[in-house]
Order: sequence, then C-alpha cells, then structure tokens
Amino acid sequence: QELQRLDQILTTVQNKIADAENKSAYDKEKAKDILDKAYLDAKSVLDSGYYRDKATIYLLQIEDTRDKLDNVKRIDKPKVLADLATKRPDVNALGLVVYGDRVFVYEYNALYELVLDQIQDPLTIDKTETVIAAAGFDDRKSLIFLTKTGKLIEFKDGTMSFMDSDDGAFRKGSALSTWGNKIYILDNAASQIWKYTYKGSSNKFGPSEGYVVDKTYISKASDFAIDSNVYVLQNNGDILKFYGGTNAKFYINNPPFNAFKDPKVIYTTEKLDHVYVLDAKDSRILVFQKDSKTGNLIYVTQYLFENSDELRDLYVNPDSKKMYVLTKSKVLEVGL
Repeated sequence: QELQRLDQILTTVQNKIADAENKSAYDKEKAKDILDKAYLDAKSVLDSGYYRDKATIYLLQIEDTRDKLDNVKRIDKPKVLADLATKRPDVNALGLVVYGDRVFVYEYNALYELVLDQIQDPLTIDKTETVIAAAGFDDRKSLIFLTKTGKLIEFKDGTMSFMDSDDGAFRKGSALSTWGNKIYILDNAASQIWKYTYKGSSNKFGPSEGYVVDKTYISKASDFAIDSNVYVLQNNGDILKFYGGTNAKFYINNPPFNAFKDPKVIYTTEKLDHVYVLDAKDSRILVFQKDSKTGNLIYVTQYLFENSDELRDLYVNPDSKKMYVLTKSKVLEVGL
C-alpha cells in the first residue's frame, strides 16, 4: 500500500510538470507554484527511501523545466579573455571600469588595462589608500576611484592624482557612478546618493547635493546604475528606479523563478536596452529588458556560470554585443 501511495505521488508529479509547462505561457506565477509543489512531492518520495531513482529523475526534470521557463543559459566553459594571475599571483580583482573604448580591471591598490586579450602590467593607484569603487568619467576622459576613507583619485593621461571639492572632502560611500559632468556616491549610512558637479573653471567639484529627495530608504542598497534614470539594487534583490531624485512607479514583469541570493552589481548605460544584475552567490547574471512604453523592466534571460569562481563585476559592450565578466583573477567573455 505504501509503494502504491508513493507511486501515485510520482504520477501526480509528472502531471504537475506538464501542467506547469502549459500554464507558463500565460501565468508564470501559477506555473511556479505548481512546480514548487511538484518539487516537494518528489522530494518526499526521495526521502522515503523508495523509488529513489525515479524521484531523482523527476527532481532533475523540475529543475530543467524551471530553467526552460526562465530561459536559463548555462555556461560551463566560458572563454577566458585574460588571466590577471599572470601579472600578480595573489590578485584580488574588485571590478571592471571603462571610459571610451578602454577597459580596465582594478583591485584595492592596482589598475590593469585590458588591450584586446592582453593584460598590461599593473599600475599602482596609491600606496596608502584602499580603493573600493571606480567609474569611467567620460566628461574628463579619465577614471575615478573612491577610497575607503572617502577620497577621490583620478587616473588621467597616465597620471594618478587626488581630486578636490568645495566641501574640502567627499562623502564616504560604497559605490560610484557618473553622468555627464557629475559623479554620484552611494552612502548607505545616510541612505542617500550624493551628487557632485565638476567645475572646469576651478578644476574641482562643487559641494555635495543629496540626490534622493523623497526619503526613500536605500541604506541596504548594494549598487546603482544610471542611464538618465537611476536604478538602485537593494541587497534583497529589489530594484528601485528614480527619476529626478524621486522613486518612480516601477514594476518587473515576468520575474524569474529563483529569487536573488546575493545581488551585488546592477549595470546599464544609456546605450543599452537591457539592465543586468549580477547574483554573486549563484554565479549568474540576470537580464531585464527596458520597456520604453511603460518604463518597467521585463525579465528575459539569465546566464549561469557553472564551475566558476565567484563573479565580481560585469561590463557589456553595446557595439560588439559581448559581455565581460570578472572573477577574482580572470576576465571572461560571453557573446550575447
């Protein structure tokens, strides 16, 4: 009787998988619920000790169905464009940073330029400061680095130099971005994004201005990106969208089945039609299309890097349609 009961459960699991595939075309949330229940049923049979092989097959089938409905692209052997360990064996890369058509990798005190598929010898950013974030500053054709102590260092024409503001200092923060002649610093402690405008006449930045004007809570933000709108990635995976400093009405349509576990990076530019979110713990990058009519984001696909080290950062070239992904020591290349 017990064997018959377990066999009947597996039969219902098979039916639920088929039902989820049918419903996914018009009700993804319902399909998700059905697959979740099918998973629990198949797991209960597996844990019983009977029909283990059959239950395992169904569990794998449920995983494959989730991948199919989420349009998951599994990448088991990505192209290694460059290996930074050839320049420094103990390298601990933090991020990718770009200005113009030049691509760089940085760590806490060193900067590496990527020329084609070759990593150049590292340049020292500063001997005493610890870099935590960086951004390309196209307005000055330079790179800027935010340090742990709240200082800004600029790399321009082969030279590193400290930058100044009318405040005499910069706010401390965890992430950095630029837009036109302005830089933006994410300050979790103050639940604010500080804006500084560069003044060419005095060769320094003006005073800090709070960008978020509606008191939206962003102290748990992991990162942010700008494409005229400002997208803020919260550490629970929520994405907020600001325009003119105000939190805009905003939705994510067709959300993926698997929630974010460790969302670290959000990336987009005004030249891209998509927003990319890096989930470090699962080694995956989720892609959302910008809906020009509604202003919402629509989930479209995700890239899952199997057997890969922890992902640290990403950059998408809008012309070549290639995505560059950074690990602790390697730059990976993926065609989109």
